[in-house]
Amino acid sequence: MSGFNYKARARGKWDWRSFDTVRLEISVGQEYHEGDKLRAAMDWARKSFKKRVLIVGDAPQRYNMMFEQKISERAAYDIAIGAGTAWIERNKQFLHDMEITRWDQWREHASYSVVQKQVTDLYNTDDDFHRTLQGAISGVWLRRYAGGTHDKDEFYALSEQFLLEETSVFAVAYEAIGGISAYPGDFLKTWDLFIDASGDRIPPGLRKAHCARIYFEKKREMIVGQASGG
Repeated sequence: MSGFNYKARARGKWDWRSFDTVRLEISVGQEYHEGDKLRAAMDWARKSFKKRVLIVGDAPQRYNMMFEQKISERAAYDIAIGAGTAWIERNKQFLHDMEITRWDQWREHASYSVVQKQVTDLYNTDDDFHRTLQGAISGVWLRRYAGGTHDKDEFYALSEQFLLEETSVFAVAYEAIGGISAYPGDFLKTWDLFIDASGDRIPPGLRKAHCARIYFEKKREMIVGQASGG
């Protein structure tokens, strides 16, 4: 009998090898940010980049909890922050040489309020940006909730808040950290609108939203003692 573990690889539109810094965005609660997959991603980052910064996405999970559990924002926030703290503690064996930042660190950044206003203004005035975010919201609604008993208006309102906050946080973090993002899932098409773009209306960090997608390959590993029948 043999077990499986994973090896992480990355690919994308931009050559991640040309960057010396990686931003590892963590979605607390996702299975690909736990256990052997997390270990594989951290090993890949460790071997590939001089500087490795985690952005632990704990606080934004409150929007999902508010919608699905019908609880207050305060209650959802406390649960989300607790989950983030538990995630760091649970996975500290994989994170010993990573720089760990948390969502609220970026929301409390000196530039956040200015960037948040820029992002909101863009959403209200730029048709492409508005359409892309609305399309992302619609896609999640259709995949997860359409045909059920959930309140569509509430879902759209909370999702809009989530995406505007996410865009603002990443704009602040990307400007401060530099480098390229790596994530085991799809990135919003939003980023393509702004990468290397010009114009005073665009937060500088969004011009640095280069990204690569992490993929996991299974590799077979012999369990110790199995070869000798022990």
